[in-house]
Amino acid sequence: MAQNWKKGGNGDLAKGLYYIVPCLAQAEAVQGLLSKGGVLAGAIPLVDLYNPLKVVVLRKKEVPDNSPWPETTISGMKWAIAGGESKEIGLPATLIVDGIHHVARILELAESGLLDEIRFIEAWACQGGCLGGPLTVQNPFWAKYHLEERLRNNGKGAGNKKNKVSLDKEGLRWMGPVHPRPGMRLDEDLKKAMEKLRRIDEMVKKFPGIDCGACRCPSCLAFAEDVVQGHAREKECLYVMKTKVQNSKHKIQK
Repeated sequence: MAQNWKKGGNGDLAKGLYYIVPCLAQAEAVQGLLSKGGVLAGAIPLVDLYNPLKVVVLRKKEVPDNSPWPETTISGMKWAIAGGESKEIGLPATLIVDGIHHVARILELAESGLLDEIRFIEAWACQGGCLGGPLTVQNPFWAKYHLEERLRNNGKGAGNKKNKVSLDKEGLRWMGPVHPRPGMRLDEDLKKAMEKLRRIDEMVKKFPGIDCGACRCPSCLAFAEDVVQGHAREKECLYVMKTKVQNSKHKIQK
């Protein structure tokens, strides 16, 4: 990701408008379907900018106040926390859910017609909202404390302290057709696809099933699929590596 954004735009970072993102989902939104026809040249992970920006702040370099963009409002900052969006828009009786597994269950209830009385669902894939994104730096609970502390202090230095978010409701409406993305296809040949499915069933049994994410996959099943498809190697699972090391030591001792 860090290498991709350096080459974005027209080859000159200064001439492109980039979106600093806390998660891969927002990076995909910038580069995928929702950004077609937009003005964004690409996405930059927050984790890649944090340390360089921190160095500048610690050196107390003076930055000329000639930016054409308005300063961030306090109400805008609240959108980084789960529940902040609903509160600032002012919608009553909203359902707030965070964590991808909880979101999936809520959407299933909505598809079943059990949430018809709810006008608005604020759903966050990351627990806690953007503060819990995988491309952020700080512990999400510590980050939430810092943000809420700044809000309690009336956002000193943030500018436009008490301004509400100016919401362009028409601009948020998606008018075009939305087509589902194609599901994972193991192979064009049905016979080969069935064989890969069998290998996936065998492969996933080798993993602990705790979905720890250390292999950079959301689940052990997803990792097994990547291994069979050739996108990952079995030894990237820490559990498998640990088991192999222990077996090797055991053989040496014998």
